[in-house]
Amino acid sequence: MFILGDSYSSTGYDIAGPLPSDDNPLGNPPYPGLTAVNGPTWTSYFVVNYNASVIKAIDVASGGAVVDGDIIPPFSPTILSLRNQTEDYFIPHFTGSHRKMDWDPNTTLFAIWIGINDVIGTLHHPSGAKVLMNALAAYAGVVGELYTAGARNFLFFTVPPVDKSPLAEYYAGSESKINSLKHYANDGILSLARHLVALHSDAWIHIFDVHALWEKVFQDPCTFPETCKLKIFDGFCPLYEKGTSSPDEWKDGCKAPVDEFLWLDWLHPTTGIMNATARMLSEELRECPATV
Repeated sequence: MFILGDSYSSTGYDIAGPLPSDDNPLGNPPYPGLTAVNGPTWTSYFVVNYNASVIKAIDVASGGAVVDGDIIPPFSPTILSLRNQTEDYFIPHFTGSHRKMDWDPNTTLFAIWIGINDVIGTLHHPSGAKVLMNALAAYAGVVGELYTAGARNFLFFTVPPVDKSPLAEYYAGSESKINSLKHYANDGILSLARHLVALHSDAWIHIFDVHALWEKVFQDPCTFPETCKLKIFDGFCPLYEKGTSSPDEWKDGCKAPVDEFLWLDWLHPTTGIMNATARMLSEELRECPATV
């Protein structure tokens, strides 16, 4: 399994570090990895906790990633865009005769969760929807590169409800625009998947609607046992945003323990909703052959 995307998926994998193995399916760093959600992200839960068989995962996702930095600049030039992850990491290191690890196109899944930073990055652009359209076209191009390199099984994630994040609330009055851009991105991801199926009859595609799943949590956190502790959905405690020593820590100055907040910081959730995401994804993949 290869994982590409942004901080919602990143575990801090070092391309020069140990490769995944049966005993260490994430390779490096040690479980749960270096994440932005105060605990395991969906990647770690999915590979280690909810796998129906042994899954070995290479996670080249990069915090802050956009689809293509030439279209929507990331907040730092050191951030690897989806294009960078594909062209500078995956293709040189995991394709061709000198690849670091063998993989079978028939049994290897390529999971891509991208678009959050593209939506946020176009918020104040006067032609945000047009720029986002260009990013989605680049997304299709990158998927085409992966296909050419041998990828045949694709898992795409929708953009979650970032219009309900503290960052959206900070930009007062921008929630509706973020919501509109988010839906535009999700429509584009669906179109991308349909186009890929029409173009390549041997490609397997599944779209996981994480947006719908998270909306259920906003409406009723006890929809899933992993999120039933959540009580605060409209803000975060700054004392928690760098992480805590335990998943249920309660720091003086915060109105509740960290695991009762949906949001850890301006844009990242806490680990509980990632746990629910991973479990529901594993159940959906077992039940559904494809969704496009």
